[in-house]
Amino acid sequence: MPPISEPVFSVVGDFSRADDRLFVSGISPGRNSATIPAGSTATIRLPEMISGRTYPGRWTMLEVELVPSAATASASWVHREASAAQTRTVRDGNRLLLDLPGEAQAVQVTTGDTETTVTRIRLVDNRAEVLKVTGRTPFSVSRFGTSWVIRGQRYSLNLSAMGDQPLAPTEVNATRAVFEAPDRTFTAYATGTVLDNGHVAEGFTRDVALAASIADPGDLSVLNDAATLVMDPAKGADGRGYIPARGAWRVLALGQRLRLRLAPSTRGSALIRPVLEIEGLQGGPPPSVNIDGQPIDRVVRTGEVWLIELPVRVVGPAVIEINQARREPD
Repeated sequence: MPPISEPVFSVVGDFSRADDRLFVSGISPGRNSATIPAGSTATIRLPEMISGRTYPGRWTMLEVELVPSAATASASWVHREASAAQTRTVRDGNRLLLDLPGEAQAVQVTTGDTETTVTRIRLVDNRAEVLKVTGRTPFSVSRFGTSWVIRGQRYSLNLSAMGDQPLAPTEVNATRAVFEAPDRTFTAYATGTVLDNGHVAEGFTRDVALAASIADPGDLSVLNDAATLVMDPAKGADGRGYIPARGAWRVLALGQRLRLRLAPSTRGSALIRPVLEIEGLQGGPPPSVNIDGQPIDRVVRTGEVWLIELPVRVVGPAVIEINQARREPD
């Protein structure tokens, strides 16, 4: 996966100075910290606190560090008209992260049934362009605040946190991006297949044929002794060797020339852009791939597997051949 640049931070308050406490109400000041009583709300007047610096300027988020890390807290922004507006809030360990709207005049932090201590308040710039592919199949992945922006062929989406759990990328390449959080996997393919926990994501269900193909991915079988289907639940695979969360078949190569058969499971249905993950083949040049003799060039290396997207519509049994010639030793 491409490296992701580290965020830039700027401390706006750590309560080591008396001035820090002047811009926060609803707290009990302590030494290098401030306490918010249980069931109470503290108001941080952020623009006043960072007087002399551009606001919001380059900054994308506000980070509030809390102790204990298990403390329940929520946050909202206060605008010029003094109304509170909910904002996207992500809890990451002992950090409460909020997207930073430019018009906000203050942030309110409300505690649950536990007294909570604020130890530090920081501005965060976490903008990062993780991937940008141009050409026939454009694809880009970037981070801004608590969201990830994904742009593929004929689509653009803003991937937000799941509840208050941050989504983290576990795979990003020219074919797809995979994001995970507890109990959630989000997979976006450059060509337009977008999955949320193994189902076509909301907003992409208008492609009825694709939705049907994802719901019933057909049957994959091995035609020679050079491969076997991976049915390991630890890798997300079901008893057929299919990984619903990523919309892909998982195959273990036992040799260099693999022959597979893929077919719709019901007559009259079609498989749209099926995907294979092949483990066990060596790195280096990608293997040659064809389906019923048609060459396939969407082959990328990701981690321990070769990822193969077949940009075809499979309406009947089709034979897939994968050939990686044995490399001579150095």
